[in-house]
Amino acid sequence: MKITAANLAPWGAANLTFDDGSTAHTDNINTSTYADALMVYVQNGGVCGAYVEPKVPDQVNLWQAKAVLHNVGKLDAANAAIAAANNPVLTAFWAGATAIDRTSPTLMALAQNLGMSSADVDAMFIAAAKIAL
Repeated sequence: MKITAANLAPWGAANLTFDDGSTAHTDNINTSTYADALMVYVQNGGVCGAYVEPKVPDQVNLWQAKAVLHNVGKLDAANAAIAAANNPVLTAFWAGATAIDRTSPTLMALAQNLGMSSADVDAMFIAAAKIAL
């Protein structure tokens, strides 16, 4: 079986399409190539089947969102954007809030500033919800 298409996300998820039309989805992998993604998927007992779109959480812990931003190299830019806004309320939120809502206008403005699309933010929330300490 050959991979005919793959979409690897920087937060460690991969969507794979095979030459027989089947698809696979993996989460939380740490790979950079399609072959590595497939190998991890098979090693973890994955079976090719219908792709099920993960549900986007309505809210995640702010520390989880910051962890994903760090993992994709955008946390420093996010911190700089918050500081540049020169808004004490926003700064206090960024420093001490416990959660962030997916529909927050502030989140969408920050995402736009970081060059993230709405789909990127959805993916960030999905990845963030999976982080546990």
